[in-house]
Amino acid sequence: MYQVETIFTSQGIQWVLTGEEGHLVELPCKFLKHLSAVNKSGNTGRSYAYALKFFSEFLETKHVFYTDVTMRELFEFLAWLQDPLNGSNVVQLKQDNTSARSARTVNTYMAAVMSFYRFLFNMGITSTDFDKKYLRDAGFSGTAPAYKDFLYHTHKGDNLLRSVFHVKEPRKHLPILSPNEVHAVLAAASNPRDKFLIYLLFVSGLRIGELLSLYTEDIVHDLSLGHKIRLRDRGFLPNGGKLKTGPRDILINQDAMDMMDDYLYWLLDIVETTSGFLFVKISGEAAGAPMDYNDIAALFRRLRRKTGLSVHAHVFRHTHATIYYAQTRDAKLLQERLGHRDIQTTLNTYVHPTDEDILADWKKASSSFSLGVV
Repeated sequence: MYQVETIFTSQGIQWVLTGEEGHLVELPCKFLKHLSAVNKSGNTGRSYAYALKFFSEFLETKHVFYTDVTMRELFEFLAWLQDPLNGSNVVQLKQDNTSARSARTVNTYMAAVMSFYRFLFNMGITSTDFDKKYLRDAGFSGTAPAYKDFLYHTHKGDNLLRSVFHVKEPRKHLPILSPNEVHAVLAAASNPRDKFLIYLLFVSGLRIGELLSLYTEDIVHDLSLGHKIRLRDRGFLPNGGKLKTGPRDILINQDAMDMMDDYLYWLLDIVETTSGFLFVKISGEAAGAPMDYNDIAALFRRLRRKTGLSVHAHVFRHTHATIYYAQTRDAKLLQERLGHRDIQTTLNTYVHPTDEDILADWKKASSSFSLGVV
């Protein structure tokens, strides 16, 4: 059985894959180390590590080593991800997660595996270039896309690979919280730290890595120009915090400042010394050390149990962006606030007409279609 674990290095958190007796699995760990070296986010490292865990277990049932994989195994793994219990010609794996996965999860896992093999080929560890092999076997002429980096599947021009290892994702509305649900989550927070953390996610739209990167000094009190969060690029921090995009300021309200004051005064009685990070652990031997991704995940597991809501940290980013755009109708401001490199990401994700918008526009246009027909 394979396990996904984290280790702490001088560069920060490193995701690893272990096998029997806790030994590191060499090739996946080389790839995961590369992800950290090119500053991929902690969430990317985690999701890719789990993708390689499932892929490794799949290959073990097929008695195939990583360097002996062919297109057949890749297609069978794709089929198994979509239907682990009933995939044809696929050995069923004995593990807890046997239900069918969402199309988005399947695509993430397949992207991870293809990126893994692109890395192995470029490092000279494998001799099979699956990109070119697919083009040749499928009868395409020309050459495969130019190699820009080991993760170029995330770029815009990768349509050929997506056509073979990408399943169609049904379009659905982003999950957001209603005002009553936000209140319910805040009420379920058991201490001032958790309450402030939840509210700051709601009022700022921060990513988790950005939240974890905050120092107390990064919250700027300014009555004249507005209170703000000042995001600074400090590189990859030991708790996994980092900026996905460049430094920026995010205006916040007085409520957030008041909640921060309550939290910091309360913290003085809880821990003797802190690391300077805004959000720190409050119990155990590590009290005062910065919170990390595991702490955030544990917090939201507790909140889900208490509220019965399907709530996670990122849903507050979606909720914030949806409310902000509904009030401002300014996609450029929203892009800058969220820290999107490309405004198209903002437009595709958050700028959609509501049912009320559609009805209002139809009322404006409907009279033009009236011909007096009875």
